[in-house]
Amino acid sequence: HVELSEVHACGICLEMERGLSCEDFAACHVVNESAGCLAVCPGLGQEAGPGQMAPDLRVVKGFGTKGYDQVRITVISQSLDPPVPRFFDHSAQFRYRWTHNYLHTAMKVLDPGSAVTFDLGSSASTDIWLPKQGDGISGLLLADPCVGDGILALACSYGSRFKIKERLPEIVGTFVPGSGGTDFWGIVGDNFYDRTGQISADVFSHIPLAAKSKFFVTAAGNHDYWVLGKPELASLLDQCGNGFMQFYAQDAKSAANVSAGSSSSPFNFSVAPHRGLSPKGCNVAAKENFFWYNQ
Repeated sequence: HVELSEVHACGICLEMERGLSCEDFAACHVVNESAGCLAVCPGLGQEAGPGQMAPDLRVVKGFGTKGYDQVRITVISQSLDPPVPRFFDHSAQFRYRWTHNYLHTAMKVLDPGSAVTFDLGSSASTDIWLPKQGDGISGLLLADPCVGDGILALACSYGSRFKIKERLPEIVGTFVPGSGGTDFWGIVGDNFYDRTGQISADVFSHIPLAAKSKFFVTAAGNHDYWVLGKPELASLLDQCGNGFMQFYAQDAKSAANVSAGSSSSPFNFSVAPHRGLSPKGCNVAAKENFFWYNQ
């Protein structure tokens, strides 16, 4: 039995709009069927605010079985056309979830201890620095960021109070400067409590390209599979980790055999999120997409 409260109201209300009943979740005490979802979903569906037009870049270390000098470089865009020709080995529309996005990715070989400049299109270039193997490094780790938007907005009482949507990009830009300083940064779970990808895109559009040029790490939290946080409350609308794994583009176990020059996808899409499930539920994406290690 899952104890429900008003923080779950938005998610349950959206299920009711699909034709389910609050009784299916034993949640009639937290949702007023006559009030509509806007009353319990503040800000849901609002368009993302304008952010920078620079490429939405991810830089990650290659999976642990690959050489130390192996690095995956990815750009997320809204077009199937690569942002720069003859640079990316694989371009594709997101599958299953967050399909308004397109991924362009390639493994590259870097010279440890030297900065390498890459042309990323949109009149943008960036320097990527791989420390020498064994050198000391420093990083910034964040976790469980909520900004006061989306399905769990009512549970994020401090999102608006502390202006997390505006201040998180400022924090990252300050602690992860373009030259010197921090070597990597990451968000290690429950990344914006985001079912649709709108919140993630909004926040990341305001993070400076210089910070995105540093190595990025992430790990999925329970809310990155089921937005209400529990498999018992899984929905056909949930991303089941699919949006997460493509948007953050780690070089995981699923990409262990995808080397430089390969046009293969770095993901394992063998698990359809809602195959065989009705009227609710969620098949989590293959675990190989979320397991990674490196030095």
